[in-house]
Amino acid sequence: MYIVGVEDYEIPGYQATTNNIKDEIEEARRLLYVGMTRARERLILTRCERRSGRDAGGAMFLEEMGLALTAAL
Repeated sequence: MYIVGVEDYEIPGYQATTNNIKDEIEEARRLLYVGMTRARERLILTRCERRSGRDAGGAMFLEEMGLALTAAL
């Protein structure tokens, strides 16, 4: 299973992240967790550093889970 765009401004969204809208951030966290638990054999999470010339943000949910960020070329 692939979950694409695991970035601060994609999950939960730019407005929720920049305005610290806690309900939307919690819902995004829950949805990411649900998606992750649906993986049966393999889970691949992707993110990028920049989108449309803008910083895509870190990966706060991944960091909270203790998942190291790795880059594959």
